[in-house]
Amino acid sequence: MRTNMLLLFCLTAMAVSAGNYEVSSPNGKVKVTVNTDAAVQWSVDYDGRQVLLPSTIDIRLVQGKKTHGLGTVGKVAKLSVNNSFKNPFYKRLTVSDEYGQLLLYTTQKFTIEVRAYNDGAAYRLITKEKKAAQVADETVEFCFADDFPAFIPYVNDNRAGERYCYSFESYYDEVPLSKMYPDSLAITPLAVCLPDGMKAIVMDAGVENYPGMFLKKASEPRADKTCRFHR
Repeated sequence: MRTNMLLLFCLTAMAVSAGNYEVSSPNGKVKVTVNTDAAVQWSVDYDGRQVLLPSTIDIRLVQGKKTHGLGTVGKVAKLSVNNSFKNPFYKRLTVSDEYGQLLLYTTQKFTIEVRAYNDGAAYRLITKEKKAAQVADETVEFCFADDFPAFIPYVNDNRAGERYCYSFESYYDEVPLSKMYPDSLAITPLAVCLPDGMKAIVMDAGVENYPGMFLKKASEPRADKTCRFHR
């Protein structure tokens, strides 16, 4: 099984080793911090302002009678990537692909790959496990510091019928994050309006042999009263 999910945060448990690991974008404005003190959490800063508060990353696999998570973080690597690729369907034929990259290797054969672009941040989980495994559960959180306005596209049929059936033709509800329907799923992209005209766009991409992402309001608020939703 190969889990190859890339979660993009664009600007327009597990037992882990304690530590903070940082990676920055080529222009230095986007900084991603991964903390592994008690659980793996990532946070995103833009130009010195915290955009995404520490948000949990977790996954648990079932193999036979055993269940395991990410494991402990061992080797860590950091590098800068300056690349480009062709795209005949975009407004430019050649697309620049520049980012800072952080790789955290765990004892359970996972790689936590984190990227910091000039206009966004992303992470994905990669496993080299060759044996068949079942995903028991996964935690993907997006925690914001306040009850910001948001543009939320719900699954077409919110509360009846097949809730995983949608056509990406949903209308966007313009409401504060706290007003998300707790019993409904949202699809991506979902936009959060930050101060000073900034917007955070939450989406996923590069999904390979894995389901796409739905978003749901967290059932319980965090102790620090931040607004959060999760996969």
